[in-house]
Amino acid sequence: MRIPLYLLIPLFIIGGGLYAIPYQISLSSMNLMSAVCGVFLFAMVFSLPGAWIQRGHFVPGRKSIAGVVAVALFGIAANYALSRSLEISSATLFIVIARTEIVIAMILGWLFLKEKVTVRLWIGVVVVMIGVILMKSEGLSIPLDALIPVVWAFACAFFFALIQIVSKAVIHLIDPQVLNVSRLVIASTLLLGSEEIRNELSGLSYSQWSMLALAAFFWPFLGRVTYTYSLKYMTISKAMLLGMLSPVLTIVVEYYLYGTLISPSEMGGSLLIILGIVWSFLPTLLNKSPESGTSKPGRHCCSKLKCLLVHFRFSYYLRTSPFRKRDADYRDHPQETRRRVAERGRTEFFCRWVYQGKNPGLSGIRPADGDFHQQAFGG
Repeated sequence: MRIPLYLLIPLFIIGGGLYAIPYQISLSSMNLMSAVCGVFLFAMVFSLPGAWIQRGHFVPGRKSIAGVVAVALFGIAANYALSRSLEISSATLFIVIARTEIVIAMILGWLFLKEKVTVRLWIGVVVVMIGVILMKSEGLSIPLDALIPVVWAFACAFFFALIQIVSKAVIHLIDPQVLNVSRLVIASTLLLGSEEIRNELSGLSYSQWSMLALAAFFWPFLGRVTYTYSLKYMTISKAMLLGMLSPVLTIVVEYYLYGTLISPSEMGGSLLIILGIVWSFLPTLLNKSPESGTSKPGRHCCSKLKCLLVHFRFSYYLRTSPFRKRDADYRDHPQETRRRVAERGRTEFFCRWVYQGKNPGLSGIRPADGDFHQQAFGG
């Protein structure tokens, strides 16, 4: 199933931005690992219909099964590191350090997946990280005994980055919805093995379950699935860089919901994040490079007027001397040869012939009879 990239990007940005609000409310009244388990259970239920529809898009094998298990285990490890870091440090310090996930994922993607990371992209990431630090600068403090929580925060970022790498590596073997359900089943089963988590979940109120359901819908279901789909069409570094817009969206939503004032540091940090992302994607926005699915102007036959001119010129040459002189030869060719020529299409074949360097100009094109006939019939 192919979903347009212009739909996937807003969906995982919105999912990541809205997920933080109900999740923060849930953490105020329960243990983090219990909240994680509850979110996983709801996300699994939400993902089941789509996974059932796409169940045929799964190639069983050691690589795909190992990928599913690895994503599930890395998810549990990342959330456990998150909980340990928050126990002994401030949430602000953790958020800043955990955002280094994008740097770790870019390095791992370059090492293991051979993904190209340009200098422009690195500059954009640096600007975005400065924006994150500025956004959280008011509550940011690093105590002298912060070594252990910092290590846990970096471990959390590392495990979340590994999830991106493994997901990208197996995305051609398993549909993202099937992958999401499979890893949630494994992770939920392992978490429910804890008696403490089971006891806490059994005592939750309706409002607490509602917040967990909202959080599960926005990220582990909507955000995660659309993000994983986007990895089919873009590199990990670009997808994660776009995901950095989620904290900016969270600030805006909190302002409209609770009237929380946006501080100057948050406003400045948000502007830097947006600036870094725009800087990274500026060539794509201006030139429409091949990575975005379209062609650069002037490199290929992308102008409608130009293609129309090419079509009519080639139609003219089909009716003139090269083919008239070869009518007898054309009738002598077997049926499969004629079908092969017809399937190529007039305009497509002519565009290919022109842009191979035989005659780069559009004016005065008159191919030699023998040369043109040889290309057309392969003889």
